[in-house]
Amino acid sequence: MAVEFGTEIVGIKEALRDLQKVDKDLANRLKREARQIMQPIVKDAQREIPITALSGWDGKWTSKKSGVQLLPWDGYTARKYVKAKTTTKKPKEFQGVVRDLAVFYVSWAGGVNMLFDMAGRKNNSVMAANLTAKFGPPSRIMWPAAEKNQEAVEEQISKVVDEIVDETNKQLGRRLR
Repeated sequence: MAVEFGTEIVGIKEALRDLQKVDKDLANRLKREARQIMQPIVKDAQREIPITALSGWDGKWTSKKSGVQLLPWDGYTARKYVKAKTTTKKPKEFQGVVRDLAVFYVSWAGGVNMLFDMAGRKNNSVMAANLTAKFGPPSRIMWPAAEKNQEAVEEQISKVVDEIVDETNKQLGRRLR
């Protein structure tokens, strides 16, 4: 489950991809600083993840379809899967849905984690109703953490991107002389 904001810095993905070719250190600095700036979202999300979820989630359960063991729920382990990330993948479109638009994002990996956060968004079930009753509506963890920190994160990201652009322009100016 990834969280994306509505802020758009036009061309940042392409610029970061080009910067990676020209000056890897500067590109890596931008990625590192962006991940650091997004830490308030990560910390808030981690704080909201419960140690114990629903009563039935303490037993072992493996998906028959994929064979992946999803349960028992372990809140401590679930918290480790919330991470700030960056990507320069080109956006892809499939059946009218565009993917990989975000450059900087916070992700909570794991099937059971996504299930906990988003169950009941499209289909209602007893489990989804129980999760909603106990922890609130979907998205239970990621969107509230992102919305709480959105303004500060966007402001800091814009500032860092501006600094990197200025530094890149200075370096290019020196190289052209």
